[in-house]
Amino acid sequence: MPPMRLRRGGATLPRAQSGWVRGCGCRAARQPCGRSDGGCHAGYLRGMPTVERTITVERPVQAIWTYLTDFTTTEQWDPPTVSTVCTSGDGGVGTTYHNVSRLLGREVEVDYEVVQYEPYRVFELTGTANGMDLRDTISFASGPETTTVTYRSEFRPRGAAKLATPLLAGGIELLGTRVAASLEEHLLAL
Repeated sequence: MPPMRLRRGGATLPRAQSGWVRGCGCRAARQPCGRSDGGCHAGYLRGMPTVERTITVERPVQAIWTYLTDFTTTEQWDPPTVSTVCTSGDGGVGTTYHNVSRLLGREVEVDYEVVQYEPYRVFELTGTANGMDLRDTISFASGPETTTVTYRSEFRPRGAAKLATPLLAGGIELLGTRVAASLEEHLLAL
């Protein structure tokens, strides 16, 4: 049997080239998959505009974890953020935040939910905005005197917003560099 084909953008492509490859699906179902390393979610949807930056600072992981998992601190270290408010929860899984950011010249409101909270290892949120699904994953690794933070943001346009994917991809690369510089500056100040 030939590989399944998917239609996308008016063309029929083999599944492997389509860019839409499902992972384990447990995150979508909000069910734990049993993997503690988060590996099953890597590449959940390929083809999503993604930006990832890694920063290593000479600070203890506890201080870095506490600062970054209080997602309201995005007002300090995330240049496009105008405001972030915790709307419910205690910071762990199920906690929700309302974020207002200025992206590509316009104000965007995003409602985030914490979907993974493994102390000193992984903090992950998913969000929805008008025409866009987002996933932010912050991973932590501690060394003898350092902490390495990897921040990954994935954007999945929906509907008509898919037409802006090429513009979005270029914009988030520039944004990723600005965010990384600001984040490092703020983490060093802890």
